[in-house]
Amino acid sequence: MSRPELFFSAATDKGTVKEVNQDSIIIRTGKNKDASYGLFAVADGMGGHAYGEVASKMACDALDLWWEEELPHILDKCGRKLPDSLDGSLHKLFCRVNNDILCYSSKVAENVGTTLTVLFIYNSEFVIKHIGDSRIYRINKRVQQLTLDHTWVSSQVSAGNLTCDEARNHPKRNVLTQCIGIFRELNTFTSKDAFRDGDVFIIGSDGFYDKLNDFHFLKGAMVLRQKPGYSDDIAKDLISFVKMAGERDNISLILVYPKLYGLLKFFLRR
Repeated sequence: MSRPELFFSAATDKGTVKEVNQDSIIIRTGKNKDASYGLFAVADGMGGHAYGEVASKMACDALDLWWEEELPHILDKCGRKLPDSLDGSLHKLFCRVNNDILCYSSKVAENVGTTLTVLFIYNSEFVIKHIGDSRIYRINKRVQQLTLDHTWVSSQVSAGNLTCDEARNHPKRNVLTQCIGIFRELNTFTSKDAFRDGDVFIIGSDGFYDKLNDFHFLKGAMVLRQKPGYSDDIAKDLISFVKMAGERDNISLILVYPKLYGLLKFFLRR
């Protein structure tokens, strides 16, 4: 399988009401002799007095350090396939950040936490490590949510006590059952798969997806396919639309388009 070209567009915004943006994002891409790979993550912090901003930044800073110091050793001998040890390494990272934020919470005497949603692409495969209510979508001919919401309403939908429409407007829709920095034990969500040519991934905080529907996701993916590159304009335009739709929360998103350019060149030569 050919290496993908990792096109992306990203932006984060404090929104129309809040004085502080408690979201953080991180994007890192690289290549070696065997693969192209990329790390894309959104963290949505929570806590009074801007402590949530600190928590989300701690999570993304830890991912940045993991990229620099731990990932090279994982990729050193893995070849062209997604390394099996990657999932375990990311889980340990989540646990370390959890402990660090718990310690920080005790120092400031506040409950401080963050969601953390990570997409790691390696050649034509990807792994997701996630906790909280930020989301990853895969868009091709349809929109597919790849992550599970760690929320009270999501658990009630799974139990058959609420419908999806009821959950969307429920007063407890923002109550988390899992996040980093609040609970001693973490129950992270993990998923692995291969992507198809034409897939677009969207990683977004709840402030991004809350006002949108499948049509908006499909339109955003179409624009990125038409204008692949590294411009943040597409993400900024989507955020502007969300703000006009009445969203008041912080808003963050990353669009990723892993285009299998080797296959495309093969078909163009025929």
